[in-house]
Amino acid sequence: MTPKKYDESIDDFHRAVNFYRLYRVLTNPMGKRRNDPTAPKNWLEALKEIMDLSMEERTINGIVYEVEVDERRRAATIGMHKQLDPSLMSQINRGEESVADFKLESQGSGVLLAHASAVAITEIQGTLVVAIARGSSISVPRQRAVSIFFNHFFATEKGVNWAHKGLIVPADIERLKRANRIKQYTAKFIESPHTLKGALVQGKGPRKASRLIAKPLGGEVEILLNVKDVKNQRNVQKEMLEQVLTTNDGLWHGSVQRATAVVDNDEVVLDLIDHDMASTIYFSPPERATLTFSSLLKAVKLELLRLEEEVQKALSYRPS
Repeated sequence: MTPKKYDESIDDFHRAVNFYRLYRVLTNPMGKRRNDPTAPKNWLEALKEIMDLSMEERTINGIVYEVEVDERRRAATIGMHKQLDPSLMSQINRGEESVADFKLESQGSGVLLAHASAVAITEIQGTLVVAIARGSSISVPRQRAVSIFFNHFFATEKGVNWAHKGLIVPADIERLKRANRIKQYTAKFIESPHTLKGALVQGKGPRKASRLIAKPLGGEVEILLNVKDVKNQRNVQKEMLEQVLTTNDGLWHGSVQRATAVVDNDEVVLDLIDHDMASTIYFSPPERATLTFSSLLKAVKLELLRLEEEVQKALSYRPS
């Protein structure tokens, strides 16, 4: 019997990790606001004190916050748990080949199921940065629940409100300029009678192709292009690089979004528009067999610490 080929996309269990910065919105008596990204001086010590509170004291708007502090790494994890409502759920019994109404037998004992999200937090460049991964795909607490947590425990002064904002990663233009060739790229353009007027029509590369499609239609349309060299031909890939480099000529709305390029003999995927910072953590089949929510918390914390340099770049980036 031929062994089954390992397929990462099928066999690996993975979770997306999104990154945010926390900041305080300070409002003076005149109603004027300013944002303060400075982390509280003793934020880790404060989280350590929250660890010792009762569950009732750590429950906000129905969400239970479970805090663990890693003093050595100057980081913490927060599990955000929202009680699952078992009403109208069913249960499958494969042994008896039956389906029945689900009844949570332990409900009377105070043991409940919950949807949960894993949060890791650390201080980078004087700002609190959080990484969040969802434990399940639906009904889980999201980034707003982190701001609610900080407003509950840290916003002790009048006129202070905690908020969050996604970290933005700039387009990878520098590596594009160093690319030797491009094997594949995707592009999106919005064309309308307005964009097709005058000098704007003179766009090159994929932009020219999108306009040839849009012009006879006479209305606003979104055009998606996926261009790939199917025979791995270097001359074709060099021409594709030239197309991508000249796309911005006459640009109105849209651009090449992503490209698979060869840079310094390495094949890399380049994001060519500003985008939210995100990563993916994978769990192999052996790891999945013993996977728990605690495992996810640990993985998210390690991912945040691993990407500290990328977070620093995102914190320093100011979109034009």
